[in-house]
Amino acid sequence: MAAAPSSLGTQFSEELSCSICLELFTRPKMLLCGHTFCQDCLQDHASRRAPFQCPNCRQQVRLPRQGVAGLPDNRIVANMCERFQQQATLSEERREQPQSGNKCSFHPAEEVRQYCKQCQVLLCHECFEESHDEHPIMSYRTAIQQHRGPVEALITEGRGILETYCSFVRGLREEEKSLDDQKQEADSKIQEAYREACNQIYQMLTEEKDRLLSEVETNHRQNKEAVQRQRDAVLADVAELSSVCDGTEQDMDREVGQFLRHESRLADVVGKFKEKSEPIPLEIHPDVFQPTENFTCTLGKVTVPGATASSGATAAIGHHHGNPSHTVSSIQRLTFGEGGSEPGQFDDPVGVTVSEEGEIFVAEHGNWRIQVFTLQGTFVRQFPTVVSDEEEMFPTDVALDGEGNLWVVWYTDSADFAVQYNKQGRVLRTIDVQVTGWYRGVAVDTRRNHILITQTAGGWGNKHAEVLVFRPDGTLVRTVGQQQGMEYPQYITVDGEGNILVSDRGNNCVYVYREDGQFLFKFGGEESGVGRLKDPRGICTDRAGNIIVADSWNGRVEMFDKTGRFLKHIATDMTGPRAVAMAPQGQLGTFVRQFPTVVSGEQKMCPTDVAMDGEGNLWVVGHGEMRWPWIGSAEFAVQYNKQGRVLRKIDLQKTGWARGVAVDTRRNHILITQTTGDFLNPHGEVLVFRSDGTLVRTVGQQQGMKYPLYITVDGEGNILVSDSENHCVYVYNEDGQFLFKFGDEGSGEGQLVYPRGICTDRAGNIIVADTGNSRVEMFDKTGKFLKHITTDMTSPYAVAMTPQGQLVVTDTVDSTVTIFKQSDCV
Repeated sequence: MAAAPSSLGTQFSEELSCSICLELFTRPKMLLCGHTFCQDCLQDHASRRAPFQCPNCRQQVRLPRQGVAGLPDNRIVANMCERFQQQATLSEERREQPQSGNKCSFHPAEEVRQYCKQCQVLLCHECFEESHDEHPIMSYRTAIQQHRGPVEALITEGRGILETYCSFVRGLREEEKSLDDQKQEADSKIQEAYREACNQIYQMLTEEKDRLLSEVETNHRQNKEAVQRQRDAVLADVAELSSVCDGTEQDMDREVGQFLRHESRLADVVGKFKEKSEPIPLEIHPDVFQPTENFTCTLGKVTVPGATASSGATAAIGHHHGNPSHTVSSIQRLTFGEGGSEPGQFDDPVGVTVSEEGEIFVAEHGNWRIQVFTLQGTFVRQFPTVVSDEEEMFPTDVALDGEGNLWVVWYTDSADFAVQYNKQGRVLRTIDVQVTGWYRGVAVDTRRNHILITQTAGGWGNKHAEVLVFRPDGTLVRTVGQQQGMEYPQYITVDGEGNILVSDRGNNCVYVYREDGQFLFKFGGEESGVGRLKDPRGICTDRAGNIIVADSWNGRVEMFDKTGRFLKHIATDMTGPRAVAMAPQGQLGTFVRQFPTVVSGEQKMCPTDVAMDGEGNLWVVGHGEMRWPWIGSAEFAVQYNKQGRVLRKIDLQKTGWARGVAVDTRRNHILITQTTGDFLNPHGEVLVFRSDGTLVRTVGQQQGMKYPLYITVDGEGNILVSDSENHCVYVYNEDGQFLFKFGDEGSGEGQLVYPRGICTDRAGNIIVADTGNSRVEMFDKTGKFLKHITTDMTSPYAVAMTPQGQLVVTDTVDSTVTIFKQSDCV
């Protein structure tokens, strides 16, 4: 390896030395981890160790086909080493040269006696006569005296700068060492988390295995016992019939007339079995194990605190202000926050956007800040909307750019700005815009990295507006919308095709422009009817291009297709919806499909309840056309597939009362409530059918049920029935044996008024729609009251539990379907 020079070695020798040979780098090669070594040192290191690891950080390295020689050269280090070596060589040569006194370097026989002030060189007599005779000169000794001080000062200054640079390089070395230590610590934590997770997963899966085996064993034992009971019963019949037949047949071969004494007995036994129906095979349902298709587990995630996305990062799209890519999924309302200035409270939340990681950023006009929440409404952090240490601003809207940074528009009494922050609230850059006094909106076209800002100018009687399109450095690209007469465009978004959509509060409509600013169309208009808008505010789009608008004055959120045609009301019970944003999972609510409840041909059914069987088909109960005296022309239970095709039908007694339906998926039994009699003397029961329509049994005739409407079967096979007239819930075991009932008429805890829908969760807790009290209640499996799930619904009717533990509730007065998140239901 090359020897390290001594001249500047005290400053740079350590930084330009290989950590293996401790000498100046020779043909330096750089590993993927960033560390540099001599090529020969690496070659020797690779020949001794397999697999090959970085000698410093121990990161495993995969060598190219050419081996160490194929690794990239560190040209910067190589150039520094070369210059360092040259300087050292030059210094050594100067030290080795004999001292020549004051001899001139151009005329060695002459001594230096003068100094040219113009050319700043030492002169001998011949130098002066050849080219410096007209220049101002001074004596050699005078020049030394005058210039010694300034030169020494420059040397001192240069040495100081050099020391600063060397100190910085030493700091980089310490930072590199710190990075290695931190990586090693992170690696250790990941390994520890992996070991702990493996233990937890093993324990969890072991418990799950034992639970599944126990379920299979229980069901298997029940099936075997049922088979044994039926076999014993049939064998008893076989023994009786065989005995009398055998005895009579044996006497037929003896003396004439002996068999006559058996004739009467034989006739009785044979007659009994002729009247008795043949044994019906049991419906046995052995367990079938279906392994989880997509088992997933995660140890955690790696984050970089305080870092912003690089220019090469994937664009964070899907928020309400630029190139969204998410469709609206099933409606699930989650409301959080209240008035105030504490974390999690709001004062005039005017803007909202959602990151690809699922963080909600809310711009508060009244509290001069940005608050950050999870999609579950949990407060994460906040930062004030400041430009400098002393200047706070009133934000009016917020958007995310393609690198995950925030653009916030705001105003003060003296200036209007658009400010770019990172996600922790550090100011990155600002764009000054005209002072107007009107609220602004902001959006980001992430595909072009353009910042779009709405602007309204003029007074109340003479407003004129436009959209300003900037580059991030503040360069104005174009203005949009000057010719269409916009009055007060506040909110703005960019859809997946790059089209610009602007909600105009003044004209009560939405303007749509192409990406280059060409006007396409507008829709809306001031009214409260379908497809009309009044004071529209926030606007966003979903993956399908549908347009969602906060119709603020009308207290609703509307959905239009990409041509501006009205599709649906997303929400109609809000006070003043302001800003809207699309989450990464597309939370907002969409229609999937529908089918009419027909029985055959043109015969339709008015459905009263629905349940799903073990094969994913639907069972619907209801009645046909209502006729005087207001009893349905017929009553049915119809099985449909999920696309609405009729699979089979069970005809039911005409009663004039609504029915409920449930399915015992373990036995494939269909349970249907039935009420007969008039309103003064109703009596109810539960009919249990096989899927082919065979009646298995009736349940609940002895307990005085009056109007059993809704019904469910829990995980243990118990039957739970809500009785609307007796204001209680009846519980039976799987065979129809009465266990207990709970609830009575009233509004206290544990009391019910006209209970309707009923279901159970995975833990066996019982959820009841307490319709008369406008609430949904939870009881444990013994009927003990646990909690109110909700108390602010108008008329909760039907309830169902999703596989993920979310509760679905219909409201027949408000004509709504509400999904409660899992945490509300535990």
